[in-house]
Amino acid sequence: MPTYWVRRRASRLCTASPGRLDAGQDFLALVDYMHNTSGRKELLPFLRSLTAGGLFILVIGATGDRDPSKRFPLGHTAAAYADVVVTDESPFSENPQRLRAEVAEGAREAGRAEAVVEPDRRRAFDLAVSYATGGDVLVVAGRGSQLHQTFGHTTKKFDDRRQLRAALQRAADVEPHGSI
Repeated sequence: MPTYWVRRRASRLCTASPGRLDAGQDFLALVDYMHNTSGRKELLPFLRSLTAGGLFILVIGATGDRDPSKRFPLGHTAAAYADVVVTDESPFSENPQRLRAEVAEGAREAGRAEAVVEPDRRRAFDLAVSYATGGDVLVVAGRGSQLHQTFGHTTKKFDDRRQLRAALQRAADVEPHGSI
């Protein structure tokens, strides 16, 4: 995929993504579908370049009932470019703890970045936002426009875009949590 295409795609994301700078934060916050390895390998270096030396924080997880061989590479690729918060996406019939462990193992194996595991997606967003400061880039990746999470036979509403905006709003008057 040509670099110019990645830049054009990222530019559209930056100008069109709900949650970007609307809670008064001084860092970039985005939601992106980023669901496959080739897309991540093209987009993550560009997003990393936007940090101007700051942190690149990536919230990721693996969807259950999908190809298990993609979980380790998901974490590994993510941690090659960013500090990672691993959380639940939609585990469906699979054990969510196992999904998180496989992604986190890949992230830790990359050996470059920090990898934190927070099962609750809402708390994972709060945690990621608490780590971000001026000039950082925070990306919630994987679910994009999906509006629900599924755990076994239970489905609950969860819109990453709305939840990221809510996390930004909750943190608007709170000091940063610390370093990741």
